[in-house]
Amino acid sequence: MILIFLMLILQVSVFAAGTPAGETITTEGTVKAVGPDNAERVLKRGGAFYALETIVVAAASKAQLKFSDGGLVNLIPSTEFRIDSYSFKDSSGADHSLTSLAKGGFRSISGSIAQENPSSVSVQTPVATIGLRGTVLEVNIVGGKLFCGCTQGRVQVSNSKGSVVIGEGGDKYATVPQNAQPASQQTQPSALAPTNFTPPAGAINFGGTAAPGAPTAPGQMQVAPTEGLQCRN
Repeated sequence: MILIFLMLILQVSVFAAGTPAGETITTEGTVKAVGPDNAERVLKRGGAFYALETIVVAAASKAQLKFSDGGLVNLIPSTEFRIDSYSFKDSSGADHSLTSLAKGGFRSISGSIAQENPSSVSVQTPVATIGLRGTVLEVNIVGGKLFCGCTQGRVQVSNSKGSVVIGEGGDKYATVPQNAQPASQQTQPSALAPTNFTPPAGAINFGGTAAPGAPTAPGQMQVAPTEGLQCRN
């Protein structure tokens, strides 16, 4: 039993010894990082998170993460968000950010990886793959549908049935049903209401509904219009 316990400690320590993908700005409620070996860590303010970890946000809980490239992500209650692979300014020079949203939703502002090399950033969901570029994005999975919103910049939402462009200058929202053509609309779906994405207290505000007393992210209103988000089955 002692040998098995020591082996588990060694596995966790080797896993956590890598370069963090970022840090936790703040949390409310219960937020955990679950490693590939199913080992769990409770995330609090200032806590690091790593590639291969899944951030699990319990019901009535919230979290804000800051990636090392400057990207911010607000995770809403009942969300599972995995960092599949991440690299920024390492010796390989191959900056990339690959994540997965199994359930729930998030609001994010892109970091420098997406702005400089948008093809190296993506989010997998059960409904579509989302390729990010320098913009503010809301995503929520409700009832098997993927809802996307873009009020700063422009994004393209695509699957095998077709595609739509949403953002500044046109419709700002899209619904992506499973195995159906994405549909754009000007009216905000209830799944993307700002109150759904209110960050935890003490989070950095990058637009939308802010927590009381939230500091503002530098340059948050200087996101250039782009076309670069692709949701495709």
